Amino acid sequence: VAAPSLVLLGESWAGVLIGISVCVYVRGRPIGGAALGLLALFVRELSAPYCAACTVIAAYNRRWRELALWGIGACSYAVYYGLHLAHVWAAQVPADAIRERTWLTAGGLPFLLTTVRWAGWPFVLPDAALAVTLVLIVAGVANPRAPVHVRASSAAYMTFFLLAGQPFNHYWGLMAAPTCVSPEASRWQARSGA
Repeated sequence: VAAPSLVLLGESWAGVLIGISVCVYVRGRPIGGAALGLLALFVRELSAPYCAACTVIAAYNRRWRELALWGIGACSYAVYYGLHLAHVWAAQVPADAIRERTWLTAGGLPFLLTTVRWAGWPFVLPDAALAVTLVLIVAGVANPRAPVHVRASSAAYMTFFLLAGQPFNHYWGLMAAPTCVSPEASRWQARSGA
């Protein structure tokens, strides 16, 4: 987030909020984790895959208070986004450019790899490091000792990036970076027995 070119990107801040949310979940505070996840959603709608993964985890674990918070947050966000859309549509004029392509482009593995580049070290490493990084992320998802929120959000974002995003949206990788390339959370959980 401190890099001058990234300070103004909502994806950077939402990604940081997601990372902190995961840390709060790992510390056993699901209400705090949910609140931070919802804050990330209000910063950038691309936080939705993380929020959906957390909601499923809350439902599976029958944490009703957390699930209620996710439900209230989702409804509040729907109202917020609806107001945003109403303002955007009211400001449109016939001369505005309209995208001919949808965001659901199924860019597949090539797009996923370009988002992985934004996960920190892969940005400065050679292209071959992208494949190694992706293999490590997949291994983290498959690791049963990794925190469930890390695994679920990494899997959700990998699936999302395989299906959605135009070629110029590679910076979306900032959203998933805090959870996809954070082995320290897995080590902490293994040491603490969480």
